[in-house]
Amino acid sequence: MNQKDYLAGSFPIGVKYAQHRDMQEPCWDMDFENMKNCGIDALRVHAFWAPIEPQEGVFDFGQYDRITEKAGAYGIKIMFTLYLMASPEWIFQKHPDSRFQSAAGTVWNSNQNGDNAHGGWPGLCFDSQPFRQTVEHFVGTFVEHYKGNPNVLAIDIWHEPTDEAATHGPENDWKEVMFCYCPHSIAGFKEWLKKKYGTLEEVNRVWTRHYNSWEELEPPRNMGTYTDWLDWKNYRLDAVTDSVRWLGQIVKKYDPDRATSVHTGILEMGHPITHADDHFRLADTTDMFACSLYESKKAELGGLTADLMRSACDNGPYWIGETGTGSGPIFNFLGADPEDFHCFSRALEPEEIFRLTWSHIARGAKGIFFWAWRPDRSTIEQLSLGFTERDGGLTDRTEALTAFTGVFRQYRERLAHVYAPESDVCILYNMDSMIIEGIVSVAKTASGFVNFKENAYKDMISFVGCYQLCMKNGIQPDFISKERTEQGGLAKYKVLILPYSVSITSELAKAIEDFVKNGGTVISDAMLGFFTDDGWGSEVCPPGGLDRVFGLSTSGSYDLIRTCEIDLGQKRYEKVGRYVSERIRVQEGAQVEASFPSGRPAIVTNRFGEGKTVYVGTLFFAAALKEGLSYTNELFGELLALAEYEGDKRIENIAPEEVVEVRRLLDEKNEFVFVINQTENTVRPRIRVQVSGNGPVTEILTGRTEKPVTEKELLWEGELKPMETAVFLIEKQ
Repeated sequence: MNQKDYLAGSFPIGVKYAQHRDMQEPCWDMDFENMKNCGIDALRVHAFWAPIEPQEGVFDFGQYDRITEKAGAYGIKIMFTLYLMASPEWIFQKHPDSRFQSAAGTVWNSNQNGDNAHGGWPGLCFDSQPFRQTVEHFVGTFVEHYKGNPNVLAIDIWHEPTDEAATHGPENDWKEVMFCYCPHSIAGFKEWLKKKYGTLEEVNRVWTRHYNSWEELEPPRNMGTYTDWLDWKNYRLDAVTDSVRWLGQIVKKYDPDRATSVHTGILEMGHPITHADDHFRLADTTDMFACSLYESKKAELGGLTADLMRSACDNGPYWIGETGTGSGPIFNFLGADPEDFHCFSRALEPEEIFRLTWSHIARGAKGIFFWAWRPDRSTIEQLSLGFTERDGGLTDRTEALTAFTGVFRQYRERLAHVYAPESDVCILYNMDSMIIEGIVSVAKTASGFVNFKENAYKDMISFVGCYQLCMKNGIQPDFISKERTEQGGLAKYKVLILPYSVSITSELAKAIEDFVKNGGTVISDAMLGFFTDDGWGSEVCPPGGLDRVFGLSTSGSYDLIRTCEIDLGQKRYEKVGRYVSERIRVQEGAQVEASFPSGRPAIVTNRFGEGKTVYVGTLFFAAALKEGLSYTNELFGELLALAEYEGDKRIENIAPEEVVEVRRLLDEKNEFVFVINQTENTVRPRIRVQVSGNGPVTEILTGRTEKPVTEKELLWEGELKPMETAVFLIEKQ
């Protein structure tokens, strides 16, 4: 069994524990006994570099050894997270030229940060090869120390990888959260450009610059053109990915049998200009890929994050590396309105923890680590809650955890080996589009941070709106990267959805054209390919020959709107547009299916080869999130009908704004069907699901035996309370 299969098969249910001054060694017996009784079988323990090697070459593993031994006595395994950004102070003196430098020129020295009370934050830049040699000595020593220890589950090599100093908090000057501009990063960028372009002359041509030597070239520090920023940000994504891969290789060098993991940051809070991680690039850097996922109020945000992880892992196993139990009231800013509360500023109700955990499992997660068992007491994150009170006393959250694990443990082995069926719908996840939108966002707001509710961060708004429509209609979408698309990855899908896809290169356009020519269907909203190769503006939109594929081109004239209506047949759909209303030139053979109130085309379909395209001349998917499903869902159904797509699920008898989600996981012997009420209302949905099993049906959360499957279709109608879940097991015969 390889390490990935081993980690997936173990299916850990864990918690973060033993942070800084919160080690609380006298409490271990009580805590571990309570954890064991609640079904916890793994701990994520931060292994801070600073206290382990406070002087170069002098190591102290004492407390980490004791917690590993003590937890093991209770049947609980340890996953160590290497906290290399808690660097010892001597590091900054040993490698002064490896300190993080911002675009504004600020050089970072030792500080403290959110979940790091040891100082030494943000560490140094991994682009520095001399610094890497020092890191290898520490990591190698750490890994060899625990080599062969059966109580260690895995080494989590990086806590939310990115250019670490970029995470230090909002700044008035966006340049202060733009990293890294140290000499090693700049030298690395030049080598990256040499590999991409070959010659300085080609860089000059693409960038429209006039460098005489590579020594003159500098990464961008001001907003001027898209081209150099696209290169710079893609280099930073590659640099962080290379660092993660290198760290994983170091662990394997010193202990080939030790399993590795990495977990990425919080998708819904990131900004593509300041953060430097790409799920698709990182997915294969370690044995197990994981993410932080804290969103609890907006099911579509948490669901998108998990399905993005599943997609990046080719529908294979992944972990939820961090998920929350809630936070204390001080995390609210004074005067904040309750409707603006983020998941970090409120306690999660027990039923939310129960629902969210099953939602993660329904999307293929094979391990879940909560933050945390006890509330932190030593940093800004002391405001976060845990399963217990500060004194370790049990709460209604631990009751919910026990209720979950009581069922989960009965089915752990089966759930560890079932996976989602192959998707037939995919959504393009194009980092170039996100980077360009990030540049626009920074230029407009002068901020490197995203306020999801208010900021015109149109790519993520469109992604989430599109995903929410899929949830509403029982569609399990995959996400597909630009690179996988260009490599022929569309071949296994029926439908490709393009929400706010403003960047379409020639290679990407060719892949989409081939997909449609061979029988695929594409649904796109407005501004398709506004940018093309090298971040230059497209002469024809959509570019790369896609005007022929879609049977249309868009005019340089357009209307800026807050919202708009679309007339389709005898019905007017209100509030189904957002931001822009395009003026579409329709080519011969294409069909105008709907119009704006002005009479101009709003929805155009076209046959191309064996396939079909559907184009909406406004940012329809952004409207789905901004205006709500009650306005946009019915029109989405019309778009699916125009695309001639019919899914395998029918979810009926729920209100327009309500979302009841249906997901499936299966293998050769078992099939699980999850019905999740993602609303705050009691509902009585009527569910029809095409399944592969034909044996007896059990609702595992209640133990009730349901009606058996008939003709490969599961029919169910019942009551679900707010945020309640039903999980059906169909045993195949």
